[in-house]
Amino acid sequence: MTIKYPRKIWIVRHAEREDNINRNWRKLDGAEGLASDNSMLSNRGKQQAKECQNRFKNTDITHVFASPFDRTVETASVIVESKNLKVKAEGGLCEALYLCEKPPGFWETDKLAQKFPLIDSDYVPFYSRYTLPKESCGDDACVPRVGATLRKIFEKYEGKYSTGHKECDNWFFDDNFMES
Repeated sequence: MTIKYPRKIWIVRHAEREDNINRNWRKLDGAEGLASDNSMLSNRGKQQAKECQNRFKNTDITHVFASPFDRTVETASVIVESKNLKVKAEGGLCEALYLCEKPPGFWETDKLAQKFPLIDSDYVPFYSRYTLPKESCGDDACVPRVGATLRKIFEKYEGKYSTGHKECDNWFFDDNFMES
């Protein structure tokens, strides 16, 4: 399928994560079973997600893609809970892998769907935590993977919304990005 332009794409970074403000976050209720790289949202982050929901309440969105980390799925779920949409958890959208456990600590779609009812359990991600390509260190190391993932998403779906990580936000609109 050919990628159609123009299209409107919204990129939203996940809200504040608990591990950025609380080094003892893994002792909190709700942290059971989460890997060290898979923090949930803080109370402030939950409020920020509600603010994003309010921002997008009158915005026409056709698809929602999120990195499968809890913080991104939770952010996306709050934003779309009144939109009759499901969140497509896509491993190819996760942050630079040098920041993650090996393999990354996010859950597979079936387990995510048990925790987050707005997960699209019919969506088959292009990458799982076990099929992500090896990357070097540095925030830009994920650019080829995220670029390839976005190309695949753009080829298969029209009209996008994505929630992600700061590494994605920094270079997403670079003209050369989609060519990498």
